[in-house]
Amino acid sequence: MTAVARLQLTLACGAYDRMRAITAGEVRPDGVELNVVTLAPEEMFYRMARFREFDVSELSLSTYTVLRGRGERTPASVRPRTSSASASVSRSTT
Repeated sequence: MTAVARLQLTLACGAYDRMRAITAGEVRPDGVELNVVTLAPEEMFYRMARFREFDVSELSLSTYTVLRGRGERTPASVRPRTSSASASVSRSTT
């Protein structure tokens, strides 16, 4: 049997207590080699909106709305979070 390569993903998130298990490596998604980057919200939002630098990232609703309003291409998948004014986004692969 041939081993399947692990999917390489970069996650940008804030230094929140609810993310500690992931950022510390205590929780690891099956089949994924996760590179976690902890950033301040403003830098994370800017880098994701401007450069699409991460595979998965938080993005403020206002940043997402401004991008859509300008007609700019936005990340393909948006998952709103009710615990703050951010949403998790996944970079489009298409």
